[in-house]
Amino acid sequence: PPPRASPAYPPLWAPRLCAAALPPPRPDRPLRRCDGSARPQPAAVATLTGHPSDVNSVAFGPDGSTLATASDDQPARLWDVRDPHHSTALGTLTGHTNYVRSVAFSSDGHTLATASADHTARLWDLPGPIVAGHTDIVYSVAFGPDGYTLATASKDQTARLWDVRDPHHPPALGTRTGPTSTVN
Repeated sequence: PPPRASPAYPPLWAPRLCAAALPPPRPDRPLRRCDGSARPQPAAVATLTGHPSDVNSVAFGPDGSTLATASDDQPARLWDVRDPHHSTALGTLTGHTNYVRSVAFSSDGHTLATASADHTARLWDLPGPIVAGHTDIVYSVAFGPDGYTLATASKDQTARLWDVRDPHHPPALGTRTGPTSTVN
């Protein structure tokens, strides 16, 4: 069989780069970006500080220039990561009343979804509306390939699909019951 084509990566985030929430030194608990291009073990090339608590989730925007982070400190944060050695904070997304577990960008990069222990998922188009319907911690969020379907998973033992074309009034498309903690 012919060799498989390698996936397309944005130029800055070639396969040799990675993002990981590593156990950091206290008290900052920073997120570290790694460059493993010439070493068997990745080495940190930058540290993003700003979250005083554990980082639970990271997601790159579709163009590779924006990184979103979720943390136990409640807000999600956005970072400009075009220059891996000089990343800068773009903003803090506040509104959740408990820790943020997961972040996901829509395929067009215009909407960020966050999942929280406050029983909600939020859509951020600065500022973003709330997707409500779960009765317990929302563990995970993910956009479908169409960019308009949002999946959420909750401790209430439901996974839900939402049509977010109108993010201010997203109707539920369906609910699956049973143990679930992650959607992707």
